[in-house]
Amino acid sequence: MNELEYYDKVNDFCNINDFEVIKNNWRQCFKFILKRFNVGFTDKTINSLFDDFEMDNWSDLHIENTKYKDCNKEELYDEFEFEIGYCSDRMSYDRLFRIHWLFKRWEKM
Repeated sequence: MNELEYYDKVNDFCNINDFEVIKNNWRQCFKFILKRFNVGFTDKTINSLFDDFEMDNWSDLHIENTKYKDCNKEELYDEFEFEIGYCSDRMSYDRLFRIHWLFKRWEKM
């Protein structure tokens, strides 16, 4: 994926209704971002972070301790979509993992 394809995918999240397409596109964006940090993330490591990402022991990220506690599935997706667009051109690990945390919560609903 190149930068133009990345931004096309970021801007397309609002037009997608199929979970598998959303998940696949987010996986590609997630991978692109981590590869851009250029610190040696392998595909295996990236896939593990994407699929096995759990921060349940981090009490601040329990959904009941966040502004998202009363969100339904659609509202949570809207928050995920907003965060992707907002952070897309100024990504950091913190922002990436916050977005992925939203994705994983949405996926579980």
